[in-house]
Amino acid sequence: MTQPVEPAAFAPLRSRARSVLEAAWERATASGALPPVAAIDRPEIEIERPANPEHGDLASNLAMKLARPCRMAPLRIAEALAAELNTEAARPGSLIGGVTVAPPGFLNLRVSDSALADAVAAILANPAAWGRVPAATPQRVNVEFVSANPTGPLHIGNARGAFVGDLLCRVLEAAGHTVTREYYFNDFGAQVRNLGASVVAVRRREPLPEEAYRGAYVGDLASEIPGDVWNAAQTAEADPATVVGQWASEQVRAGIEASLEHLGVRFDVWKSESSLYRDGWVARAVERLEAAGALYEDDGALWFRSTAFGDDKDRVVRKSNGDWTYFGSDLGYVVEKLSRGFHRLIYIWGADHHGTVARLRNAAAAMGFDRDAVQVILIAWVRFVRDGAEISMSKRSGEFITLDELLGEIGVDAARWFFAARGHTSGIDFDIELAKKQSAENPVYYVQYAHARIASILRKAVEAGLAPRAAVGPGAIEGAPEAALIRVVARFPEVVEDAAAAEETHGITAYATDLATQFHAFYRDARVVDPAEPERSAARLALVRATQITLAAALGLLKLFVMPQGGSVSLEMLPILFIAVRRGLVPALTVGVVYGFVQLLLPGAFLVQPVQVLLDYPLAFGALGLAALVPMPISPRRLAWREIRLSPGRFAPFVAALTGAVFLGVLARFVCHFLSGIVFFASYAPAGQAVWVYSLTYNLLYLVPEALLTIVLLAFLLVGYDGAYAARGDSVAP
Repeated sequence: MTQPVEPAAFAPLRSRARSVLEAAWERATASGALPPVAAIDRPEIEIERPANPEHGDLASNLAMKLARPCRMAPLRIAEALAAELNTEAARPGSLIGGVTVAPPGFLNLRVSDSALADAVAAILANPAAWGRVPAATPQRVNVEFVSANPTGPLHIGNARGAFVGDLLCRVLEAAGHTVTREYYFNDFGAQVRNLGASVVAVRRREPLPEEAYRGAYVGDLASEIPGDVWNAAQTAEADPATVVGQWASEQVRAGIEASLEHLGVRFDVWKSESSLYRDGWVARAVERLEAAGALYEDDGALWFRSTAFGDDKDRVVRKSNGDWTYFGSDLGYVVEKLSRGFHRLIYIWGADHHGTVARLRNAAAAMGFDRDAVQVILIAWVRFVRDGAEISMSKRSGEFITLDELLGEIGVDAARWFFAARGHTSGIDFDIELAKKQSAENPVYYVQYAHARIASILRKAVEAGLAPRAAVGPGAIEGAPEAALIRVVARFPEVVEDAAAAEETHGITAYATDLATQFHAFYRDARVVDPAEPERSAARLALVRATQITLAAALGLLKLFVMPQGGSVSLEMLPILFIAVRRGLVPALTVGVVYGFVQLLLPGAFLVQPVQVLLDYPLAFGALGLAALVPMPISPRRLAWREIRLSPGRFAPFVAALTGAVFLGVLARFVCHFLSGIVFFASYAPAGQAVWVYSLTYNLLYLVPEALLTIVLLAFLLVGYDGAYAARGDSVAP
């Protein structure tokens, strides 16, 4: 469990404006400008962002809500409130910088420059807490998600539930709540026994039962059964399927835990279904329902009177053969969870569980709990597509793509962003091949690039003897670029608050993209590092640092990779480096392959000295690599040639670009020589010549040096590219 941080300074501007407006309303009432309103008729004060930013930073329709209880025209009410707000705006340190009234009674509020400057100072003073907002009523929340049965590995169909649950937990923590992540698994019953029967059949080389699981993992389990487990399953009184099933389900559960760890998803509690019966929680639930008169027996089965709560039929709790239903387990689980002191239980289930929601909440009410404390979020299914065809998945048939395989193909960050950027109630067609092709241009890399670019700016400032201020004055953000950027930065706590209230995360991804775009526009229009104007540079660097903190907080909420600040090792630049190398690799290899085929027509051209390894490659392919690496794009989606301004005083970009050019050239020639060697081997073999002698000489003189040089250049590129990226601040037009 994570204990939330609740700094009062980071209350959203919207919440603070609500308090200011409420105080203005009280003063207008006390002065007689507005009539008093009975408590029962007092409307809720709503503050929102106007659709058109030119109208102001915030807006309220309070005047129109007060028209009926005050029996006044909303425009007159708005004017009375505006008068009080303008008086407040004249005071030093006021949150409100000004207010205007728009028909039929809207109040448009502008946040003061001093309040925005204070926000920057607060971010810089306590960066770790930025983005965490105080909850009006902090709660202990239990979130149960994924909860796939331990009868097979997690497949890509489980991905959305894992991402939605983890992201929701992180948002709730940021909104001031204490969250427990829980995984519930069925470790007894028919499914686990079927798994055991499948493993036993494979071990004995017998035909598989009709309900058997048929994936390759079943064979792996069969070959890994420990001797003591297998011996116990062979005893006369044992049921082999049950004994082996218990062992196999635990092995699968351990694999599930490892897959989720790879995904970046952790759980605080792993709860087994069997423990609910062993520890008496199902029995306690039955006692509560019996005391409430909500259970009855019919034909030997135990039923819950669900129709008394509006359900279309009563529901079975225990079957006539004595077996408990899933619903019976769910009842015990509700009692067990609420006994731990949680205020709210959140279940994240697939859309096919919609029929279970009402009965679970009704049963909670019948047992004496708050019905609203039990909440179920139904997530829409994801249809996975490959090459235009839907991928059908079934653990029983063994036809599925594992979650680990999906992450290996498209990457964790790309997958997290993909699911975070979409509402969980919306169905998704996930084209795996398309995701692989576009993963390097996923918007997540655009946001990560903005964070890394700021890091390079701050390093460049240090080189110039400049540093961000610890605080900025109101005058430092009067310029249009500064004002636009700080207003987006200051909005972050509201985004977190809205995400927690809606229990959705796509607003965070949209905000992060918006902030990255706004920063790039700011950097285009405002010269940040300027030794000739140290005071202005220090103020702008403070704003840039606040932006970086905010981007890191947004990415951290989504548990996405944040490129660290400082350091000289360029592993932090791998996403951007991948984009650059990919851009240059394709044309270099294309030209290289064509060049190789030309040389096939002139075999004698290969009989040159090994010095070609060091001299010919940069000359043959250097221009391609240089063109690919020098214009690092503002957006990964396009090359921004017009934004490049190479500074003659900085050589790091040229060094890195030349290194990249050599690397691409060597790689291309390596491929060409390798292909040409195969063709030579095939051509000379029928003639009976000593092909192996030529092949050995060829490989020693060309392939081995090329391979070694390729590795060395790649290592040099990774380590040296950081300097080029830092100097990139000079190579972009201020």
